[in-house]
Amino acid sequence: MKILIAPDKFKGSLSGREVCQAIQQGFARYDPTIKTIAHPLADGGDGSLEVLSEYLSFEKVTVDTLDPLGRPIKASYFTNENTAYVELPSASGLVLLKDEERNPTNTSTIGTGILIKDALKKGFNKICLFLGGSATNDAGIGIARALGYSFINKENSIIDPIGKNLLEIEDYKFNGPRSTLSVSFTILCDVKNTMYGPNGAAYTFAKQKGANTTEVEHLDAGLQKFASVVLKKTQKDISTIVGGGAAGGIAAGLSGLFNCQIKSGIQEILTLTNFENVARGVDMIISGEGKVDQTSLNGKVISALSSYTKTHAIPLHLFVGQSDLMPEEGSPIKSIHAIASVEKDINKAMKNGYGILENLAYEFIKNIHQ
Repeated sequence: MKILIAPDKFKGSLSGREVCQAIQQGFARYDPTIKTIAHPLADGGDGSLEVLSEYLSFEKVTVDTLDPLGRPIKASYFTNENTAYVELPSASGLVLLKDEERNPTNTSTIGTGILIKDALKKGFNKICLFLGGSATNDAGIGIARALGYSFINKENSIIDPIGKNLLEIEDYKFNGPRSTLSVSFTILCDVKNTMYGPNGAAYTFAKQKGANTTEVEHLDAGLQKFASVVLKKTQKDISTIVGGGAAGGIAAGLSGLFNCQIKSGIQEILTLTNFENVARGVDMIISGEGKVDQTSLNGKVISALSSYTKTHAIPLHLFVGQSDLMPEEGSPIKSIHAIASVEKDINKAMKNGYGILENLAYEFIKNIHQ
């Protein structure tokens, strides 16, 4: 039997590599001859570069930049050949702020723009930007400001590129190197939300980032305003872009200002990690993530592997932290094994997840062979 183990991380508990190792040890305890392949994955959000570093020869570059509130920090990006790989959370992530500091009306992606600017100065002409985990709702104007754009209000003054100021934008100008406008941007995201509206960036995600109801309405209006300014200047309608609402509207905003291509994060990672070749000839695929629910079936690792295993008639089994899903008849997901079914206390489950996961894997493989 040949088994491919391809999980996402269990956020706050285990990396994808550790999940693989725990499951492999459980299988080996039952039968050391079982052949397993460990292939950790990510969905294009935070932690994606850590996973990709196992497959690609990265060079790490650390620079002085700014956090979402404009305070000096150091952050890193990675390079491979002529491409710079940048994770939005490294300089613009929610994790960089204390709970009481979180409010997307006051935050900016300018720190991520500084990382990208450094990469361009060093000669990298392709930028791969991983979204997810942002503290912002600025439609990417912070990034654009760092790369040479100025955003102007009705008083003809340059605005501070933060979320609440989107509503003030009447015009914009580009004063940076012309070569920047021809740089190839690949934006990776795991959501399909458009830029604004009931399913847009502000109404879907801004409350999680610290905004109240009034602020959500203001941010949504700002996204609408910015989209209308872009449409007027470029004839590009960024409001309907699928995935444009990712990370506070960055995917849509940057698409209006630069040469961008938006891709599914998980599909791009499957390609970059040579997944199809690795999966060829396996009898079973194991996957999982910290919490599996209905959202896991939309743009996540599990959704991609569900499609793959259904197409190739390979059984898919999930090992997870906790689950709000039940395998349905006809689904490629044949079983779900949750740490929470063994340990109800979430703190203990996260602390002891590795050992519990190993035992779940042992019991699973034993039952299959009985």
